[in-house]
Amino acid sequence: MSFDKDTYPTPLSVFNQIDAEFNFTIDGAALPQNTKLERYVTPEMDFLTYQLENERIWINPPFSDPHSFIKRAVDLYENHNCLVVMLLPVDISTRWFSLVAEKATEIRFIVGGRIKFLNPETDKWTDVCRGNHLAIFNPAHKSMGQAIRHIHISRFKNLEWKQ
Repeated sequence: MSFDKDTYPTPLSVFNQIDAEFNFTIDGAALPQNTKLERYVTPEMDFLTYQLENERIWINPPFSDPHSFIKRAVDLYENHNCLVVMLLPVDISTRWFSLVAEKATEIRFIVGGRIKFLNPETDKWTDVCRGNHLAIFNPAHKSMGQAIRHIHISRFKNLEWKQ
């Protein structure tokens, strides 16, 4: 069985810093071997239909189908009082990014380098040929308008691929 690139785990150095800010309660797209939280939604549980209410959700979605996950994140944010933070590639020409630009309360572009992901087959760190951003859907900020920020990659401490 070949490694599925849709299951790249989020590097701990990146996740831990974001989790420290948002205090996530559940990982919305994970497998037992790549989850970052005790509670997580597996593909079999199906994030797109899984009942969630009043959660603080982390999602590193399959990059082959971000649109479905973004639509679900918007629904959870708008109708179920869920804060959702997604790690996504930067691709502003796509339909799914248009949805992020329309609905997210905050977009944080990660500049100055790319997040790398560990390939378990090769045990090497690789990037996904694009930069990354965080799409944040925060019910507490619904009436505040959208914020667009950038984070320099050097703000993430102890990056695994730089050691």
